[in-house]
Amino acid sequence: MPKPGRQFLVRIALFAVLAIAGAYQYRKYRIAPDLPNEGFDVEALRGEPITIHPGQNGAMIVKFFATWCIDCRRELPDLKAKAELFKRYNVQVILLSDEARDDLSFFAEREALPFPIYRLPKKFKEYGIYTLPTTYFYSKNGETNRRYTGNYEIKADDLLELNQ
Repeated sequence: MPKPGRQFLVRIALFAVLAIAGAYQYRKYRIAPDLPNEGFDVEALRGEPITIHPGQNGAMIVKFFATWCIDCRRELPDLKAKAELFKRYNVQVILLSDEARDDLSFFAEREALPFPIYRLPKKFKEYGIYTLPTTYFYSKNGETNRRYTGNYEIKADDLLELNQ
C-alpha cells in the first residue's frame, strides 16, 4: 500500500503535467500567433504571385479561412453585408486560404464575395494557424492592431480604430 505522502506527490505531478498540456493546447488553438508585418506572399486565383503588404493601401482585415470551415462560412453573410461599411472606412478585407485554386474560385463565384480570396503557398500550420477563422486587424500604418481566433463580428468601432 502506497504511503499517503507519495500518493499526494503523484497527484500533484499529474496535475502539473495536465496543466502544462492544457496551457499548450489553449495557446496553440485559441491564441492567434504573431505574424510578421512585412507582407504575405500569396497567389491570386488565376495563379499569379502577389505580395500583400498590410497598410499599403490603408487599413486591412485579413481572415485565414477555409471553404469547408463551418464557422468561416457562418461569418460570410455578415462580412458581405458590411462590404459598403468597409469601403466607407477605407478598410480592405482579404481572405487567405491554403486550399486548391479551383476550389477557391468556385467558392468565390458561388458566394459572390465582394472582397478577394488569395491562396497561401504553404499550409496554415506553417504560419502557426491552427484555428479557423483567424482574423488579423492591421492599422493604416501596417501594424497589427488586434487578432482573434474563432468567430468575431466586426463593428464600426473596430474600423474607426484601424484608421486612427
